[in-house]
Amino acid sequence: MRPQVAIVFSITLIIFLLIDFYVYKGLKHIGSGSDFLNWQKWLPYAYWTLSVVTYVGVLFMILGSRSFSDPKNYVYFYGFFGFMILFFAPKLVFSVFHLAEDLIRAGNWMVYKISPTLNGLEGTGISRMKFISQTGLALAAIPFTGILYGMIQGRFNFKVLEHKLSFKKLPKAFDGLRIVQISDIHIGSFFSNHKPVEAAIASINQLKPD
Repeated sequence: MRPQVAIVFSITLIIFLLIDFYVYKGLKHIGSGSDFLNWQKWLPYAYWTLSVVTYVGVLFMILGSRSFSDPKNYVYFYGFFGFMILFFAPKLVFSVFHLAEDLIRAGNWMVYKISPTLNGLEGTGISRMKFISQTGLALAAIPFTGILYGMIQGRFNFKVLEHKLSFKKLPKAFDGLRIVQISDIHIGSFFSNHKPVEAAIASINQLKPD
């Protein structure tokens, strides 16, 4: 691994780990005082297993970056990258809400220390503030669901957008010319599933491009 790559990887890994520990703290905070589905018992195993698998996958991609120049290995790249984004994007959403709760909590604590008579702020609902993190957890399901759909089915959801172009100085020979532009297909992620590609080709041919 080149020194520059090692430095970037190390910094990125540290940032990811900090976010991971912070999100884990928030999830434990949400489950505190609740026995719902034995949350506190299985959370450490489930959370850190997924995190370790993600880090191992990223490390594998970096160390084996040269082998990814072979189109046959694209499947592994897309798989690991998709898996990483699938779980990391929701963590970012949740961490923003949990950070907001921590900042409010810290502000209330500072106000109480400066003026103890304002104990109403200190006592206003620690449980109410937990609702902020709970909201973040619920909203984190949106990117998770969206990315998961994109990985499983959305990548096959081809769309045809038709646009008529007109130019003042366009020669008459180009009148009625039909041009098809193919964009953002990511064929490398289709694995051995050829049917979507065949469907895309059929759709393109139906447009009768010149």
